[in-house]
Amino acid sequence: MSSQRAGGPRRGVPLASLVAVALAAGLAGAAFHRGFPASDLFPPLVVAAVVPVVVTALVVFLPPLRPLRRGAGSSPRPPRPVSVSVGVSALIWLAVVRFTLFRNGSPRVEGALPAVWDGVLNGGARLLETTLPVQGSPDLLVVPQALTWLAALAGAELVARTRAPLVPALPAIAVFIAGVLLTVPGAGSNLGVAAGLVAAVLVLVMCRRAELTGTAELTGTAAAGASTGAGTGSDAGGFGAGRGRRTGRMRVTAAVPAVAVLVVTAGIAPLAGPLLAAAGPGDGERYDVRDLRQVTLDQRTAQSPLDHVSAWLGHPDDVLFRVSPPVAGNIRLAVLDRFDGQRWTSSARYLPAGGRVPPGTAADGARKPAGDAPSVTSRLQIVALDGPFLPHLDRPTALSGSGLAVDVRDGTLTAAEDHTGGDTEGETDPADRRYTVVSVAPREPTPAELASAQLPTGADVSETLALPPGLPKVVRDAARAATGGAITPFQQARQLEQYLRTLVYDPSAPAGHTYGHLAYFLGTSRAGTSEQFAAAYAVFARVVGLPSRVVVGFSPKPDRAGGDTATGDVRAGDVGSGDVRAGDVLVWPEIRFEGLGWVPFYPTPAAAADNGGQVATTAQGEPSERAQRVAEAAAVPAPPTAPNEVPPARTDSNRSVLLLAGLGAAALLVIAAVGYLTAAAAAPRLRRRRRARAARARERVVGAWQDTLDALDLAGVPVPASATSTEIVTMAGAGAGVRVAAGIETGSAVRTGLTAPAGSAAAMGSEAQAGSAAIADLAALVTAALFAGGEVHEADADAAWRHADRVRAELRASTSRTGRVRRALAPGRLAHRRSTLSRPPGSSHRSNAAQSGERGNGR
Repeated sequence: MSSQRAGGPRRGVPLASLVAVALAAGLAGAAFHRGFPASDLFPPLVVAAVVPVVVTALVVFLPPLRPLRRGAGSSPRPPRPVSVSVGVSALIWLAVVRFTLFRNGSPRVEGALPAVWDGVLNGGARLLETTLPVQGSPDLLVVPQALTWLAALAGAELVARTRAPLVPALPAIAVFIAGVLLTVPGAGSNLGVAAGLVAAVLVLVMCRRAELTGTAELTGTAAAGASTGAGTGSDAGGFGAGRGRRTGRMRVTAAVPAVAVLVVTAGIAPLAGPLLAAAGPGDGERYDVRDLRQVTLDQRTAQSPLDHVSAWLGHPDDVLFRVSPPVAGNIRLAVLDRFDGQRWTSSARYLPAGGRVPPGTAADGARKPAGDAPSVTSRLQIVALDGPFLPHLDRPTALSGSGLAVDVRDGTLTAAEDHTGGDTEGETDPADRRYTVVSVAPREPTPAELASAQLPTGADVSETLALPPGLPKVVRDAARAATGGAITPFQQARQLEQYLRTLVYDPSAPAGHTYGHLAYFLGTSRAGTSEQFAAAYAVFARVVGLPSRVVVGFSPKPDRAGGDTATGDVRAGDVGSGDVRAGDVLVWPEIRFEGLGWVPFYPTPAAAADNGGQVATTAQGEPSERAQRVAEAAAVPAPPTAPNEVPPARTDSNRSVLLLAGLGAAALLVIAAVGYLTAAAAAPRLRRRRRARAARARERVVGAWQDTLDALDLAGVPVPASATSTEIVTMAGAGAGVRVAAGIETGSAVRTGLTAPAGSAAAMGSEAQAGSAAIADLAALVTAALFAGGEVHEADADAAWRHADRVRAELRASTSRTGRVRRALAPGRLAHRRSTLSRPPGSSHRSNAAQSGERGNGR
């Protein structure tokens, strides 16, 4: 605030507190560092943390250009309204974002002001729908910039206009929490930022305490000097002078809460990360607010690429896309995990790609990357590939290009509506159909791991086991016959693969993968494309209880996999540049194993040889080392267990019990805290209401006195339970004065009130005199009600409660809010601490109780 109460000296600019607010706001905004590159994020944050604090300081504390003429005793100039500071800051912020973040416009909205408005309204939602980090997108970067600006502005306004030491830090803490929640999937950690924010909050609290304590001491000393005419000596200023001797101790005490906050936070911070990981959905995943947000997908993503396999095989020489450098392995296009008896479709949820692709989780069946495998950078160009799906190698780890979206579970890619490929290159800008993918090959399971692999369990697995009604008998019988004698899940999967390889691959076979097509393929034609082989395998697997899905991709022929990779250019018409043709299409199934993820199988046999024979020992798309690994796994003796035996329960029961116990204890603590706060707020009010509505006037007068004693306790005035009413008045005031001081609370910024010593009633203000008269009159009324022996009238009771209300109001206005709240939450406030009534001088507790009982029965 810029001034004290009327008549008080004006405060100077709280420079240290404002600097601490700017530091806290900047650190809070830094919590977004996991979502944006440092070069894009930190320059706007510095501006957002400093400029609003400077604006507030100038608006609130800068003197007017034409200062009003005032007399010597006039009150100081009041601060300018909050609306002025907020309005000026908003205009400056709009100019800053217009000429910095949106200087080159927005990729979504035309026009500077509409772009800013769109970023403020929709940026947060888009940030939840984008993989992190986000590269150079002003409509998203405006979110941390605006939040940091608001935190700095709110903190500076609270410093300038309130006396609260900790409240100015709350906006920064709120922004920090928002930054953590919005950027959970990003790389890096916020523990260092949290430690810095705690230190900034500690500095802010200590600066606030020092500023407010120093101002209060100055006010108390000036008031004491005015009341005595000297302002010196142990008696001059009464209570205010006594506080001056305790200044050093008070400053140390004022820092205790801030130090306690720092110690507790420093102890909890290292545990916060593991706790959130343990509370996640299995396998130590971090909680992500994105899981609560359902992303609406374009219906085109539900189209199955299986519908195009036969058409592609009918024109095998058509170039669909190009890859540089050329690859010899399989290229993935789409993952299909839902089957309704007619079509295979995808359940993927695609998010706009911001650059980095989060790694897959074991809960989603992702395979771990190979530890020694280098990352591979591939540059792809779509030529004539229909549909929204985009090809890629293995699981991407990073992307670059326009209009890309990624499924964070499986790593499959799609294109935005305006970036899909057409039938010819001339339909769209070729640059819009080029993108770069960085990927790492997954770790291949060892033969021992394959031989001992078990099946996972859970709700997400049940979706990949579901089969719709109407399964043909020929399909069911073929699946059971193919897995006859198999004991382990891997043996079942391998025998299904070997069974289908005995059939014939025919690229001219009719298209289709419905129940009817599969029945014809298995019972009549015994020949088909990889569409029928993979679909039949996936249905076979679900029949015997193996989680399965279908992957559509491409397997470039070895004669086109070579070429010059030195330049990395994707050149049209250059076969060596990595042309992937329609005839390279391949569909294969995958089986999910516990701990291994989705493992591919290759049931499609190799194409017929030139002499018409079938190459039965090899399959399309199968790497040579994989065939050797599977053969070694098949040679491992199977354990004596039943097929599809439910895997043993995981040995993390202790962890689950501890987690549940911890969450239960936390819930009980929250319930207990809420209940205690409710009781602490309700009990005094109910007690006051009961006293004010007592049946007899005498009880109402006594209740008013008891309420005044509670108000004195709440204001910090020590009143012994054994003190009489006369002694209470004497201790509070001395003679004609009543010492109801506003500065009883340590660190209060105002030291006005009833502080005059005996005989100095003239030195007291009108409010002090009113409070003095109220407590003195109330003491006289309660003494007369208890010990005078006369009748107590309703008018006396009403007058007593008016005096009690006046004293309570003066005490509330003259004590700090922090001190009142702290004492109101003390455990003793819940109980009725005034069990006996105050007595006159010379009387005992026993006689007082007896007399009050005797006089309480007569009116």
